[in-house]
Amino acid sequence: MRPILFSGSMVRALLRGEKTQTRRAVKPQPAYGCRYEMNGAGTHALHLSDVPGREFVPPTPRSVDHRLPCPYGEPGDRLWVRETFAPRYFDNGHPGYRADWTSAAADVCAEPKWKPSIFMPRLASRITLEVTNVRVQRLRDITPEDAQAEGCVCIGGRDVPLFTDTIGGDHLDPRGAYQALWSKINGAASWAANPWVWAITLKVLP
Repeated sequence: MRPILFSGSMVRALLRGEKTQTRRAVKPQPAYGCRYEMNGAGTHALHLSDVPGREFVPPTPRSVDHRLPCPYGEPGDRLWVRETFAPRYFDNGHPGYRADWTSAAADVCAEPKWKPSIFMPRLASRITLEVTNVRVQRLRDITPEDAQAEGCVCIGGRDVPLFTDTIGGDHLDPRGAYQALWSKINGAASWAANPWVWAITLKVLP
């Protein structure tokens, strides 16, 4: 079982059932003129195919014969979520989670000293995900339906639909909401760069 990091807003979207996909940049990115293709051997690894006059991307320690497995696994694999937390926050020794902290909580108790999600151990994780599908695509190839599956849900009415980007912004279409979300996390230039990404469909396990 592999770990995967999510911000507080993404954790809340997962728990509400609004987020069923996540996109993560492929590393390393293929050189200009190369492209990723699904491996035809029935696995969900990828291999690099060159274009005449272009070179393959140099293999990495995780590459075998120019094939790069998805670091988040294949369908059926499980991931455990790392999120910002406070170890042994409650009297029973259980951790607290930054995603659950609200103004109501702040009214009755002191805010703990949070630890970054990267330091969360497996035993403190409360969310387990199952990978149900793995794709590879360019970032800006995301469809409106996939953007909504990323958690950019409609919060407006039928006459004036608005889509939230889960970080406080409202937009007229789900792709615009996802662009704002991606740019907030990865930097504005990353959307323009249109990197190759792993598009992973997830299911929260009970």
